[in-house]
Amino acid sequence: MPQEYTDRMSQQKKDLRAHARQLRQELPEFEPAWQLLRPLTEQLRADVSILVYLASALEPDPAGVRAISPNPFAVTRTPEKGRQLTVHPFDGGTRLEQHPFGFLQPVASTPELPLDSIGLVLVPGLAFDAKGGRLGHGAGYYDRLLNRLPAGVPLVGLVHSRLLLDTVPMLEHDVPMTHVLTERALIDCRGR
Repeated sequence: MPQEYTDRMSQQKKDLRAHARQLRQELPEFEPAWQLLRPLTEQLRADVSILVYLASALEPDPAGVRAISPNPFAVTRTPEKGRQLTVHPFDGGTRLEQHPFGFLQPVASTPELPLDSIGLVLVPGLAFDAKGGRLGHGAGYYDRLLNRLPAGVPLVGLVHSRLLLDTVPMLEHDVPMTHVLTERALIDCRGR
């Protein structure tokens, strides 16, 4: 991709992030329509984990998926700068600590899970589009993790329907979602 295009897309994403953060502050809390996700969770083998995230302020809480799936859960740990996210088991006994950026994560001594043990990912983001475009926070950690997962793992973005944009600019390293779940719908983004 020409550098001029990349720079323009990066600036558009930066502007969209500011807009999405402002809009998120104005939106009421919402619950994703978990029952619509059931067909995806029912296809999972019992021994694979659902990768969730520990929601920070204004993010939809993925904990509701527990009501529709008996699968084990996993969460990420954000490493020292310049390294990749790691994946760890997450249950009621998982010890957590606060990352310097303010979010919770498993303590460093929590065992890692292999990426092939993940069968479904609930992905955080500021905004999404119906083609699977995701507007993250801009550090690229999640895109690098999603690129390392086995092919075919469903990637489900959770978002309020008002943050489902017409288009999210995508760069070469951005990983599209297979689905987006709002409070009203499960959108299949594959083939759009």
